[in-house]
Amino acid sequence: MNSLASILFRPGDEEFVRRCSGWNARIAHRPDYVVAARTPADVQEAVRFAAERSLSIRVQATGHGALAAYDGGVLIDTSGIGSVVVEPSQECAVLGAGVRWQEVLDAAHAHGLAGLAGSSAAVGVVGYALGGGAGWLARGHGLCSDMIEAAEVTTANAVQRWVSADSEPDLLWALRGGGGNFGVVTALRLRLVPSSGVYAGAIYWPMAQAREVLTAYREWLALVPSDLGSAIAFLQYPARAPVPEPVRGKPVVALRVCFPGGPEQAENVLAPMRRIAGVVFETTRSMPFCEIGSVTMDSPLHLPRIGYSESICELTDQLIAGLPEILIPGVPFIAMELRHAAGGAARPPVGHEGLGYWDSPFLFFGMSVTPDPETELAAANLGERLDEILKPSSTGTNALTFLLHQYTPEGRGEVERVKQAYRPTHYARLAELKKQYDPDNLFGGDRNIPPA
Repeated sequence: MNSLASILFRPGDEEFVRRCSGWNARIAHRPDYVVAARTPADVQEAVRFAAERSLSIRVQATGHGALAAYDGGVLIDTSGIGSVVVEPSQECAVLGAGVRWQEVLDAAHAHGLAGLAGSSAAVGVVGYALGGGAGWLARGHGLCSDMIEAAEVTTANAVQRWVSADSEPDLLWALRGGGGNFGVVTALRLRLVPSSGVYAGAIYWPMAQAREVLTAYREWLALVPSDLGSAIAFLQYPARAPVPEPVRGKPVVALRVCFPGGPEQAENVLAPMRRIAGVVFETTRSMPFCEIGSVTMDSPLHLPRIGYSESICELTDQLIAGLPEILIPGVPFIAMELRHAAGGAARPPVGHEGLGYWDSPFLFFGMSVTPDPETELAAANLGERLDEILKPSSTGTNALTFLLHQYTPEGRGEVERVKQAYRPTHYARLAELKKQYDPDNLFGGDRNIPPA
């Protein structure tokens, strides 16, 4: 306890309130204690403190992944554990639990390398990687979780060590996509990929052309290179800066792309989609991968949010006809995206799959800002309508990192949602490893895998 005295906070402390919030302002945790960890040793002491009192443990760095508020137990804030060391000769980076993607992308770019980040560079790397991470380069290189070469982790017995394929291969397998269920990860050794830059950005049309754009997109995907990442986004930007004037306050549909090739080849690839008339704005350009966050223009603001996600097997006629009909002006959403995330060059050979989601070629997800009960109710109704349109095309699984704070009532069916993120054989193996490394189920938070 003495070693935690200066970094342990209780309800009523000013620092306690700040540490219990995150990117999603709708979720305010209510733990018994908060530990503001500064070092891996602090985390080790916090785990020991919780285990001795039979308290559950929740881990948070940026709060981007929170599904539900945490009640009781010990919240370990790892945002203060931050450093990035790139090892160019090994094409990898060693990074702390509080590091965000922009720090890694900037450090890697200096050496002609890139990490498999997602759409937002403000997201914490460790939570993203532990949950899978299907980003813009997934079709060429796979999931970010598969890039984990080693992890520094404190397990439920308060033992801290580096885990690798040589030392504890089963635990490393579980960490590569099993989320925070097996301990507190304080550092990762993450493999990087060579990158001379990408051709990326977005092309925008009025929302009224959504069906036309979706239809063309389905046909276009049969022609694109296997390493091209793309998505169709439905957006309602606020009517204020820094949103670019051509799309400010207007409902639009956008093609988002990221192609690890030169501009000439990219222009040829994009030509069929550019033939769709009515473009109101375009941001495509050659860029270093460290600028990939500019493609989506995600808001960094801490706002109350709820969302929706689904894994889709194909773009059916029903989906193409139905989705644009419900995304009308006034419906409370700020962004929805249908991402072509898998099925490319990085598909692992049969029998060698990790915890990846390669049977889900499309990931649909959306986010609404809900500042009041009226907007929240309207967003919940939108979620029900999305279910009607998307469920017939659903794979029945989902990616762990794409589970969102849902339109449905808080906490409903979370265990089943997590279970559906995995193939049955993978989930059974994870549950067995959970029994071995965390038999009292201290870890896992709102993406919990109970011990077998």
